[in-house]
Amino acid sequence: MIHTALVALLASQAPVSQFDEGSVVGRVCEDLDGDRRCSPDEPGVGAVRVLLETGLEAVTDRDGRFHLTALSARTPDGFAGGRLVRGRHRIKIDTTSLIGSWAEADRGVTFELPAGGAMLVELPIRRATQAPIALSEELPSVRKPATTLEYEIALVVPEGESLRIDGRPAAQGRAWVPLAEGSNEFVIAAERPGATRLWLYRVELVRRNGSALVVPGQLEPVGSLMWGAGAPLNVELVNGTSVRIDDQAVVLDEAGRAAREVIGESVRVELRRGSRVTPVEVRRAGSSGLTFVGLLDLQANVDITTGAFSVFGRGAGAARASFAGFKLGAEVDFRDVDWSGLYAGAAVQARRVDVFERQLDPMRVQTAWADDSATVASNPSEGRLRVELSREGWGRLGFGSARWFQAKADVGRSHRALQGAFVELKTPTDDSPFGVELRGVAAPSQTDALGALVRRQMHERFESTGGSLFFLAKTPMVQGSELIRVEWRDAVTQLPVRDVHLQRLRDYTVDPFSGRVLLTRPLSFYVGDSLLQSDPLTAGITAVLVVDYEYVDAGLGTDGVIAGELRGRLGPVTLSGSAFREGAYGLYRGAAEAKLGPVLLSAEAAYSQGSVQGLAYSRDGGLTRELAANAVGNSGLGVTVRARSKGLFGKGSWDAAWRWRQAGFEDIAQVGALNQVSLRGEQPLGPVVVALLADYRDMPDPRSPFSGLRVTGRTLGGGVGYESPAWGIRLEAREFEQTFTNEGARGGLTLGLAGRYRITDWLQLRAGYRQQVLSLGGMELTFGSIGVDVKPTRAMELGLRGGWGPALGPQIWGTLAYSRGNETWYGVHSIDADAPSTGERRLVTGVRQQVDADTSVFVEDVSAADVDGLRLARAVGMTQRLDDAFTISARYEHGMRSLEGFGPAQARNAGGVTAALELETIRVFARGEVRDEQGTTPLRQFVATGGGEWRPHRNVSMTARALWTHSMKSELMVGRSVDATAAIAWRFGPGAVMARYAYKQEWTSTFEQRLHVISLLPTVKLGDRFAVGAGGHLGFTRFGPILSASLRPSVRVWEGLEVAAEVAARSLAPDAGGWASLRAELGYRFDHRFFVGAGYNAFGFSGTGLDFGAAAAQGRVYLRTEFSY
Repeated sequence: MIHTALVALLASQAPVSQFDEGSVVGRVCEDLDGDRRCSPDEPGVGAVRVLLETGLEAVTDRDGRFHLTALSARTPDGFAGGRLVRGRHRIKIDTTSLIGSWAEADRGVTFELPAGGAMLVELPIRRATQAPIALSEELPSVRKPATTLEYEIALVVPEGESLRIDGRPAAQGRAWVPLAEGSNEFVIAAERPGATRLWLYRVELVRRNGSALVVPGQLEPVGSLMWGAGAPLNVELVNGTSVRIDDQAVVLDEAGRAAREVIGESVRVELRRGSRVTPVEVRRAGSSGLTFVGLLDLQANVDITTGAFSVFGRGAGAARASFAGFKLGAEVDFRDVDWSGLYAGAAVQARRVDVFERQLDPMRVQTAWADDSATVASNPSEGRLRVELSREGWGRLGFGSARWFQAKADVGRSHRALQGAFVELKTPTDDSPFGVELRGVAAPSQTDALGALVRRQMHERFESTGGSLFFLAKTPMVQGSELIRVEWRDAVTQLPVRDVHLQRLRDYTVDPFSGRVLLTRPLSFYVGDSLLQSDPLTAGITAVLVVDYEYVDAGLGTDGVIAGELRGRLGPVTLSGSAFREGAYGLYRGAAEAKLGPVLLSAEAAYSQGSVQGLAYSRDGGLTRELAANAVGNSGLGVTVRARSKGLFGKGSWDAAWRWRQAGFEDIAQVGALNQVSLRGEQPLGPVVVALLADYRDMPDPRSPFSGLRVTGRTLGGGVGYESPAWGIRLEAREFEQTFTNEGARGGLTLGLAGRYRITDWLQLRAGYRQQVLSLGGMELTFGSIGVDVKPTRAMELGLRGGWGPALGPQIWGTLAYSRGNETWYGVHSIDADAPSTGERRLVTGVRQQVDADTSVFVEDVSAADVDGLRLARAVGMTQRLDDAFTISARYEHGMRSLEGFGPAQARNAGGVTAALELETIRVFARGEVRDEQGTTPLRQFVATGGGEWRPHRNVSMTARALWTHSMKSELMVGRSVDATAAIAWRFGPGAVMARYAYKQEWTSTFEQRLHVISLLPTVKLGDRFAVGAGGHLGFTRFGPILSASLRPSVRVWEGLEVAAEVAARSLAPDAGGWASLRAELGYRFDHRFFVGAGYNAFGFSGTGLDFGAAAAQGRVYLRTEFSY
């Protein structure tokens, strides 16, 4: 009972966690006046990493601004006595991210967050004195080797820098330059790895009466090019200077600044002033150095009522180091309550078993910050210990959050998101004839510190529904644990053709608490045409959504996991072997792959013992589902042999496969015996095209894969046609026969004719007709269709298909798309609290780039689906002016896929419209879709969403988002959700104010939740003497209204003497308990690293959810100290 209650408590605490967690808004600035403050007129320092003692990092935007949210603050500890969790943190600049020489960059700041409040933090740094180049004191030299007068520029070069004069190397700072009559300008570049400083040197040549007068000028600073390790190339130039990087023009902002992501260790930059172009080579800075931020917080308490003595404490630190090409990241975080559990292995367990990757819910956190920074979490599960050593090109190893996934396997697939030891090593050159790769994980039981909550695995498959909304079977989902991919399958043979991994915040969003997955575009948009063009519209390549994830469950523990893989490459041959073991379940796999000319041969074999856990299948988007039974004593073998090749002369394609599985074989892809041989291909021979499809299969019934029902059958088909640019025609035939358990045999023979005709460059007509000439049971397969493709402009596309068959009924598919330029912006309609939501259109990781009329770039591998990388890319993208963009797309489909020989059980109508507008300061989006299915079980579903962001001023930002979903089955509502949020942020000189409103409703047949929240987060810092952080929240839930407020002012009276006070209260918690706290403190800060203080804290509460068995009120006198670095 208590375990179930803890799971319920985890979900119920989610609405009020937003009242507890704190936020930091800050700025890294160049301290021009040396007062160790960030004045409004002092410039910010962009692309700098700031590091918290927890390992949480933020990358500043171009104005040096950043924010960190969802941080632990001064809130009640429900499992460790009547006390407040300390909300003290330490923040520091990661000096390895700085470009150039800076002073006082390692000076950190210790601060305390009030409950649900915000605090302003300033990190001023000064540029270290750097010797400028100077003109030599020697007399100028002039010569005339031919007809042109030349002048020798002689400069004093600072140590460690090399000089280029007008783009040419200048040994010892000297170079001869030709002079033309009038003003001559020369660009002087002082270069060192990571920094190139630029000056302009003018020389006047005046000719009069046959003589020449040379008038040298002074050096004028032009700007700089800074390129740190792991950072974008930062450009800062004076007016009148333009720049090109890798032959691409860079747009500078009004301050003459820009940032550009560049691959490699050096890059060619062209500077243009007027008609004069000067080449400059910039080298990336080497990565070396160490940054450590740590906080040791100790507090001794005496209860004034009982005289009880207690000691509270926390020690935490984070380190970042770079040396000899290696990178080291580590975090440690231990609290006084952890010591009693260390003997039980708590040191290697995650403190947050419900989190794998940082994924903040925009409904529960502030989303507007008036900055464009990005937040990265290296230890999102809050592991007490994490360490990682990596080297680019070689891989990484360590202990922390690790994902095990067999991404390219047809048999032997497995997936777990774990907290444990990991290794991923490989030889650094992928294109060499020899290479070795080793990966592995070893993880203990995935439980929390109390051993009451556990992570369990789940693997779900969803058939295309015509919509983009899906519901997971198990909740709450472990945040960030999901891997979502779209798998293409042949609609007839069910043969996997390819798959694409989707990326969170770009291709989909997911609500971990409700299990709601919303795709950027409907799953039906991923389908492809049939190999036989006279087939019905629904008989082509179909798409299946596959979701592998972890969820939180009640339990006493799970088995540990150990897995490993060794892969070797020798010339065109690649061999691999892997093993996965979790409790009684084991999976052992071997594979070989060889590239022989245009042919790719692959063979896989896997053996399983025991039953895989958590398999589910749904045909209606998760409203109902079929779960696989966990059999005992299962074991079996699975084999796949496949050959894929381009056709003759590099045109066309062929794919042949044999897939076989024993009945006892189980992995996360499929359960049940399988025997399938298939061949499909298309070969152009000049204007003649030949197509072939052959398949034999004995497999589980794809309509109900876990029921034990089976289907056995064959399909033989092919066609021959003639294709020219203006027209094309094909003659096709198909013969099939298949037998279903309990339903008998189906079979037949069909002949088909399909053609197309291009009337103009922008208009093409299509038509097809399939006639059944032989029937051996089953439905009538005759079907006719017509279609039109319209592309009146490069930006607009229209497609329409329609057809009808006596048994298949009407089928209609229509699409409309409009986009500006060659980029189709389809970034997910979401708001990210950890990064700007725009900017992704500049990089491949956030764009569907139209390469040509028939090709698009997608993320193909799971390793490329990096959310942190996307966030950082967006932060970089926002440093440049984005082009205006407008897109709109619409679709409609009528009809439903069915197995060969069967009519569709449902009649489906589905459609939707999507629109997005992006300008320099505003982004808005809207989307709506409806899905209606009529048949044995009528189903209707609606989705509407919209929102946007507005930056009316560099100090003000606004965000808004709304999502409404409504699902009905048999005319009864089975689910409805409403999410709406709006936020605003205003940053002014000495402070910031953030406010938001959120409304959330979740309704199912067994559960209903309604929540309204209004939040206000103000913070002010006046000089270096007075600072205040505060937060106020008003919520309305089914438990009643909740009022939460906190205020923490602090004053530096003299030297290091500080006085601080805190008042905080919450009126109602989910367990009907409330609490209040009042604290006063006097202390002395000896420097920024050491503090000693004493004070009194009164804490009162009601209800048992805050503390098990503690008194209702406590007053403590305390003495505390901080050691920080």
